Amino acid sequence: RDELQDVCSLIYRCYRKRGYCEQNATGLHFSPFMFGRDSRTFMLRANQALQGTVSIFPDSAAGVPCESLYPEEVAKLREQGIKFAEVGLLAVDIDKSTNRKYSLANRAKMAPLFMLFKILLNYAFYHGTSHLLIMVHPRHEELYRFLGFKPFAEPKPYEGACGNPAVPMMLDLDEEQKSASRSLRKFFLRNMFSPSVFATQLSQEPTAFADVFGESYYSYHERYVPSGIWSAQREA
Repeated sequence: RDELQDVCSLIYRCYRKRGYCEQNATGLHFSPFMFGRDSRTFMLRANQALQGTVSIFPDSAAGVPCESLYPEEVAKLREQGIKFAEVGLLAVDIDKSTNRKYSLANRAKMAPLFMLFKILLNYAFYHGTSHLLIMVHPRHEELYRFLGFKPFAEPKPYEGACGNPAVPMMLDLDEEQKSASRSLRKFFLRNMFSPSVFATQLSQEPTAFADVFGESYYSYHERYVPSGIWSAQREA
């Protein structure tokens, strides 16, 4: 319960600063995709304080977030038999770290982001994922190009981020492994974590969810997620 609240509170604070989510009385922000069976949310702590978080949503019966904007592109990936996942809900508390802003010119200032992506990429490899999708604000496109992502469609306004523009980008992990010559690539691919560290997931236990959000996890989905697909996944 405490980890769930800490993560959703950090995401809310960071997203409100950038205008990516609406103000609400709970001071919490999350995505239903965080609670998929194979989804994982990673937390970076410094001196017990939550410094950053990022989530990965492997494709499932519920789909992936960017499918709401790019259904044809996502459908094509499935037709090709590509095993993909989407990266989302990245939040780094700059004020609580020594890093005041992202800077490609200073890798030390990128350390929290790199550490989060290291464990995320490790999980993707462990899970057998070959491609990662992400939607980013145009001002962050250069950063993700640096990490190996490439745009795969034109930007569109994204309702899930208060109508801010989103650039859809994709990372081919197989290609990255073959070209892992740069020091940054080596950092991500060296010293892989044991699969056992990925066993823990944010609680889906109804009482813990209700303690934080004031209602059960599944009643939230039934009210806010269309087509009943999350109920179907629950039954599965």
